[in-house]
Amino acid sequence: MARWGSRVGEGADEANAPLLDYASIAFGYSYRSTAVVAVAEGARPAYLPSELSGQPGTRAPHVWLDRDGERLSTIDLFGRHYVLLTGSDGGAWVEAARSVTDTGVNAHRIGDGDLADADGIWAEAYGVSDRGAVLIRPDGYVAWRSADAVDDPVQQLTSVLRASLSRERTIFTG
Repeated sequence: MARWGSRVGEGADEANAPLLDYASIAFGYSYRSTAVVAVAEGARPAYLPSELSGQPGTRAPHVWLDRDGERLSTIDLFGRHYVLLTGSDGGAWVEAARSVTDTGVNAHRIGDGDLADADGIWAEAYGVSDRGAVLIRPDGYVAWRSADAVDDPVQQLTSVLRASLSRERTIFTG
């Protein structure tokens, strides 16, 4: 019991206190790999759950959404393919994702698109504007995000997917 107590910070004195609390390790873990693009310089190895906001390398946040009158979690969207989530003004990102030929990216526009954000917290929870986008890996980790629109979303998404999938060949058609 003493070992467990020191791991979660119960009964440990300052000299033996854990470097990170249990919730940060269990829920706020952040990792680096070639499948995660544009990790911020100075990113930490773990975050408190309250500090998570869609940072690349962390678990995608849970946000309740509505589709055709049914409630679902953003987490329900992940599992088989990469998922691109964008705000209500992110139509260019959705079109870029639809031009993918062989990676199976599912794109969803939240707000005025196919998913409604009844609580109005999606953009803040993912750290983007209504014109930004977030790419989520099938395992539910954020592969990349753009806080706002870019000049060429097709080129940007092509570059991100190449890096994340470690592919050199072209994955988009013209």
